[in-house]
Amino acid sequence: MKPKHSILLGLGIISLSVALLAPTSAQASSATMPASLRGYYIGNGSLLWIKRGSVSIGSPQADVYSHHVTQVIRYGNTYKIHTYINMGGHYTQTYTLKKTGYHKLHFSYAGSVHKVTKSNYYFYANNGYERVIKHKTQTSGMKIAKTNGFYFDKYTPAYFQLDYAPQKLYTSSEDAQAKKGKTITVRSIYKKYSARWDDGNKNNILRVHINGTTYFIDTQGEFQPYNSWKDKSFIDSPYSPTSKSKIVLRHGDKYSKIDRWSKDKPIKEGIESLDVWQFVNHKWSKM
Repeated sequence: MKPKHSILLGLGIISLSVALLAPTSAQASSATMPASLRGYYIGNGSLLWIKRGSVSIGSPQADVYSHHVTQVIRYGNTYKIHTYINMGGHYTQTYTLKKTGYHKLHFSYAGSVHKVTKSNYYFYANNGYERVIKHKTQTSGMKIAKTNGFYFDKYTPAYFQLDYAPQKLYTSSEDAQAKKGKTITVRSIYKKYSARWDDGNKNNILRVHINGTTYFIDTQGEFQPYNSWKDKSFIDSPYSPTSKSKIVLRHGDKYSKIDRWSKDKPIKEGIESLDVWQFVNHKWSKM
């Protein structure tokens, strides 16, 4: 009995050795390039354009050569690509391609490359360097106030703040200080006014220009050069973030970490949020 066990054990070792030495078989074979690999690639001073039946290889500001694909053999994340090119003769060439990450490849001729859009591919081909893509920030396309105050010698834009109740403006500086005389009432948070400090007056008297007429107010901050501002992680505004041309942001606020936008309206007790947006993937999306 013992010799029989030895023979079986020996056969098992031989079988295991053969299995270990056997090469890994290809998972798939095709005459065309897989759809997941097709597209435009750049990087490492190389250009790579993969189409269904061809692979074009070259360098920026130089020639690009198109190779016809005859067979593609896949081994996991690695592909053997058999091609030919006609250049005064019929020449065959085999390339190795390996997927190294999301939209990233290592090609045996081009080296490490990454997938880009068609326009970026041709920009790289014509210029030899990659286009810098500027992503939209939280405040792209919006105005930021040049200052948070007013001047004595000139009028600058002014906005009635949405967190104030309607205010009375007087027809003279003296009436504004005494809070008596003829008045008008301002309540619009959407209208653009202009304002400057009263000449040489030591009190907080602000001149506000409305429809061609100058009025006066002993101000406590009701008018500012901006209509939107940062409040912790929010921006408070009477407008939605898509109304870019109407928005004027407070000067000096840091907006890079802001991820919420609140469109507000004034109420008796303060302000009320009407809608909220979230900044995701370089754009404001309504929540």
